Amino acid sequence: DVLSTAQLSAIYEGPELSGVILVVNAKPRRIRINESLDGWVLRSVQGRVATFVYNDQQRQLQLMRAKVGTRDKIPPSDAPGAAPAR
Repeated sequence: DVLSTAQLSAIYEGPELSGVILVVNAKPRRIRINESLDGWVLRSVQGRVATFVYNDQQRQLQLMRAKVGTRDKIPPSDAPGAAPAR
């Protein structure tokens, strides 16, 4: 099942064009409303949720929020105690 390992990377919504970007097998794939991916049809996007259907099954993928404050703190080069640039 392709959706079991897919990661929802982005959602785009507009008056004429809406869809998602999924990362499948480490490759980004753009799927528009009513297009399918291995039989799973993207039926709707609403807020941070994309809804796919396959026959009588329905699956929702949610766009995860980025974690804040996870970057390593690197002191600026002019900070006291910073090593001089070479």
